[in-house]
Amino acid sequence: MSRLEATQIHLSRGPRPVLTGVDFAVAAGQCVGLIGPNGAGKSTLLSVLAGLLEPSGGQVSLDGTPLAAVPRADRARRIGYLEQGAACHWPLRVDRVVTLGRLPHASPWGGESPADRAAIARAMDQCEVSHLAARTVTHLSGGERARVMLARALAGEPALLLADEPAAGLDPHHQLHVMELLAGLAAAGTGVVVVLHDLALAARYCTHLVLLDEAGLVAASGPPAALLADGVMERVYGVELLRGERDGVPYVLPWRQRPVREQQA
Repeated sequence: MSRLEATQIHLSRGPRPVLTGVDFAVAAGQCVGLIGPNGAGKSTLLSVLAGLLEPSGGQVSLDGTPLAAVPRADRARRIGYLEQGAACHWPLRVDRVVTLGRLPHASPWGGESPADRAAIARAMDQCEVSHLAARTVTHLSGGERARVMLARALAGEPALLLADEPAAGLDPHHQLHVMELLAGLAAAGTGVVVVLHDLALAARYCTHLVLLDEAGLVAASGPPAALLADGVMERVYGVELLRGERDGVPYVLPWRQRPVREQQA
């Protein structure tokens, strides 16, 4: 069972602390939503978890081994990372972009194996981009390109997937599709961490939420229903929330800004 764990992570940019003593963990079968206001350090934490940023304090471990000690090739096979607004600057065909996701599994003798081709086809189908296979990625819309880059991450069949705002910029149909896909991957055994600003999607599709505040501290962590119930999200975001339930699933909508004096109380 794959597990990625961060303990007492500290990171600053100049004199400003971005992450302050953050503890975080995701295991196989979980879909963890990383939420919080702008500047709370969500993307920074995701980069630390991926091994792309070195924290000034604390440690990240993968299945009990310090992440820094895990060989890069092994790390690339086990952890998939989708950066926010992932871009492709070369005029490649869509199917070739998705194929790049198989590089961690590439044979030293070159060429695609049947397993590679199956994984690529499956990822394109999952992200609903198979019909775009022969298109040039730089000629796609922003939403289409975002789904192609998600397909590239999925083509590597990682045990753990870190996705930074994968639903941003998508139309409602594809927002729901992407979140259903991520929740389905978690249900099938993948550990998923997803940065989200849409609280309704976070509450509906994630099995666990971690809320960062503007000081880079974990303000709350737990099942979505628990965070929705105690008012901590309203305090951290400075908004009033409209709560409801549909088909036994709680939902939340930001309704209005809270007066500044209430936020400071």
